[in-house]
Amino acid sequence: MKANKILTVICLITLFLSSCTSTNKEIFIKNKEELRKPVKVTVLPLTDAVGKQGSGTIVSDALTNELIKIPNWTLVERSQLQKVLGEKELDMSGMTTSDAAQIGQLLKTDYIITGNIATYNYKRQLGIVPITKINFTLRIINVSTGEIVGTINYERETNKYWAAGCCIFGVYYVPYIVIYSLTVDKNINHDLKKASQDIVNQINLDINNKRINSGCM
Repeated sequence: MKANKILTVICLITLFLSSCTSTNKEIFIKNKEELRKPVKVTVLPLTDAVGKQGSGTIVSDALTNELIKIPNWTLVERSQLQKVLGEKELDMSGMTTSDAAQIGQLLKTDYIITGNIATYNYKRQLGIVPITKINFTLRIINVSTGEIVGTINYERETNKYWAAGCCIFGVYYVPYIVIYSLTVDKNINHDLKKASQDIVNQINLDINNKRINSGCM
């Protein structure tokens, strides 16, 4: 009986490892000294992923909610951004670096963050296992010079190898996925928040040499 319990624990741990989240991030920041100073930052709605209307605004809002945790950074509310876009009749589609800088000048902000979403997908495999894949790129632009001072390429995928548990552990996998589906309320917003926290932690680590306490990644 004891051996069966140990085997069950080992199986469950291995299942978690085999279905773990994979991330790939490339974050480059220059002019770090300038970004340590008090600055005003605006995150523009990103270009939507194909077939995912509104995803750009959702991602930019998630990033804004986390970026505000960086010391000395003040974030512009989306309502202020929308007001400027409406008054000047500016279109977000096909926006160039100079266009983004122009918006930043109108908002009297120091830096603009813009970019696009390549992938924004969520589904429940077999109606149970939540699988998320998010991929986007960002550019940090100095409004006064129009210079790109930072680039971010981020990809997050969850439960990529979930099926391995079914094949390897057989009967032990069934209670796991049932319990998981009943007790864990995960959706793409959960993973988007984790992605945003991960990015902000890396930026803060780069410019201030310390992490932001935002819970388990």
